[in-house]
Amino acid sequence: MIKIKIDFAQDFEHQCERYIENLSGESVKDIANIVSEDITENIANARSIYGGNVARSKKKKGKTLIDKGILLKSVYLKKINDGWEVRIKSVRDKIAGYLHYGTSKMIDRPFFGISKNTETKINNYIHKKNNSLEK
Repeated sequence: MIKIKIDFAQDFEHQCERYIENLSGESVKDIANIVSEDITENIANARSIYGGNVARSKKKKGKTLIDKGILLKSVYLKKINDGWEVRIKSVRDKIAGYLHYGTSKMIDRPFFGISKNTETKINNYIHKKNNSLEK
């Protein structure tokens, strides 16, 4: 059995727990890809994981999460035992942390995580996979 841990989304994890048991390792990677793609879209579109857009930067003339596209290109997957993690490459991990959590001089712009939109995509994927396994 493969378990998926979804931090900060306990209700969602509990809701999907019974469906996850039948998923293959490839399906787990597919789910990690869904999360990775949504995080990349959040960066590209300056979207918050809580809905809506993140606050615009005054210094960068409205450009908030994109500065030469380095952060955008730094989202990747890493295999961990029987699962996958979505990560930010070390070239931008500190900056990603500052943007996501904010600092004493900058408000937070939470873009990294599982949004309701991502939960819906994962849930649809799991149900689709389980329906195909039951046939």
